[in-house]
Amino acid sequence: MRTSLINAYSTRNVGDAAIYHALATLQDSTEPVACKLDEVNPLPVPGVTFHEGPTRDSDLYVSVGGDIFNNARPRLITRNFVSGLKTLAAVPADRTIVFGQSIPRSCHSLAFRLLTRQLRKLSSVTVRDAESYRRLLRAGVPARLSYDAAFILKPSDAGTAAAQVRFAQAGVTPAHAAVLSIRGFDAMYPESNRGFLEKISALCNLLVERRLTPVILMQSRAGGADNDLAMLDALMRRVPAVRAIDPFVSAYRARPWETAIGVLQMARVAVAVRYHTAVFRALSGRAAYNLYYSNKGEDLVTRLGMPGKSLAEFDPRRDIDAIIRSANRHFDIDAIRAGLKHDFQAACHTTLQRSAA
Repeated sequence: MRTSLINAYSTRNVGDAAIYHALATLQDSTEPVACKLDEVNPLPVPGVTFHEGPTRDSDLYVSVGGDIFNNARPRLITRNFVSGLKTLAAVPADRTIVFGQSIPRSCHSLAFRLLTRQLRKLSSVTVRDAESYRRLLRAGVPARLSYDAAFILKPSDAGTAAAQVRFAQAGVTPAHAAVLSIRGFDAMYPESNRGFLEKISALCNLLVERRLTPVILMQSRAGGADNDLAMLDALMRRVPAVRAIDPFVSAYRARPWETAIGVLQMARVAVAVRYHTAVFRALSGRAAYNLYYSNKGEDLVTRLGMPGKSLAEFDPRRDIDAIIRSANRHFDIDAIRAGLKHDFQAACHTTLQRSAA
């Protein structure tokens, strides 16, 4: 079976790269999936071949972007939004599925109407959070609710070895490490960068008081606000005790997401601002404390039962004890993996039956 991934974003965001590999793992065919990606020198992803030209004729098209239908200008429609919509419209609808996406809150009014008009034409639409699911059902899209594709992944020996090296290079003992993710915010997610930095700085200082070392896990080197470097530099100036681990620096031939999974598996505490921090932590059966800023992160708390609260409501001093307690929270990853595999196979089966009719 020939499979193509469409609406891919970047290999320099660890979560997105993990999704591409996860979808290659989920498909039944041994043939690599093709992926159209407008990125210079994409990082290699096992099971995926990248190309820049038109999408080749395939048996199955999978729209893979997580929050690609963000629309940062409330009264207008952005070029990026239109581009994603055109990509969906350019492939055969009866051979196309959406799987593991979220419908961001910024996608509403005209943008939401245009999107749902196109989604109703597709063979199958499966989203990863309950809010997106309810919105689509109300709009007449026969959506299904499942999970992020990266939940199918497992910790690897290479990732564990690479994580051990990264901790040693940072001068941190994993048993005393509190690993956090960070990000910058813009019109896509209109949080205050200054307010976020103040809260995370206060949290890092409180972790130091608890004899834990705050370690920032770099998760994205993509463009604009989706590059962790500027926020990391600002945080380290405020809190000199902060350390950083960059999974994009190779070790033991581990892929960036394998290193990130290993780091989060070994850490004493994990605080997830970025969505895939929580997903990666869960792969070893452990829960992260979630500071969510969107519906996808909120779903991890309200539907999947992970500890956490919204970033807007987060108070570092009030919530530090709950963060420390989260180190002992178990997460039932096996049930999620089984459900995810079933849901993907069901979506593919529906599509292949429909296209063969």
